[in-house]
Amino acid sequence: MNRFALPIRITSILLLFIAIASNTGCNKAVTSPDPATENTVTTTPTPATEATITWYLVRAANPTADQLDAYNRITAAMNAAVTMYNQQTTYCSGNLRVEYNTGVPTADGNVNGTIRFGANRSYMNQRTAMHEIAHTQGIGTTSRWNQLVVNGKYTGAYALAMLRSMVGESPASTLSADGHSFWPYGLNYNNEWSTVNGQRNARIVGAMQRDGV
Repeated sequence: MNRFALPIRITSILLLFIAIASNTGCNKAVTSPDPATENTVTTTPTPATEATITWYLVRAANPTADQLDAYNRITAAMNAAVTMYNQQTTYCSGNLRVEYNTGVPTADGNVNGTIRFGANRSYMNQRTAMHEIAHTQGIGTTSRWNQLVVNGKYTGAYALAMLRSMVGESPASTLSADGHSFWPYGLNYNNEWSTVNGQRNARIVGAMQRDGV
């Protein structure tokens, strides 16, 4: 057999097959992989990131018995307050500096991220901690806050929408406010505390962040 016969015969068969296929009228489109979708794995959407409030307590090097007691109470209050904020809103943030200062009558919070608890143990609770956290987020402590409070009423659209969406509230519900805080749900006094009120406080303060406070 001619050693060139077999390759020539195979080539002829292939050319004949191509000619037949080209006359069938069937054109199969071949597309290149789309980089945006190739090797993409469909996953369950990731839940919204929770708020990133953290805190730390400034401690004396050699604390007295009074300081140790205060530290324990403040730690419990702050842990509960920060946990509730982080569970209820995605718009508050900061690494808060917390201290025990016997020169403070009750407690106070500053937009610079500092919270101070005084010696009065009745204020070392979750209600107070949440109220002071609100001050670190700009409630009563920024020029934007003063712009949004008009004639004793808070006017920010996001916070009002949040308030009005709550069970028991109505489309006409309003937030009263002054240069210090807001109400209802401002947690201004111990007798305002309940778990529901704490949750609503965090949600409203979070919405106030969206208003630019």
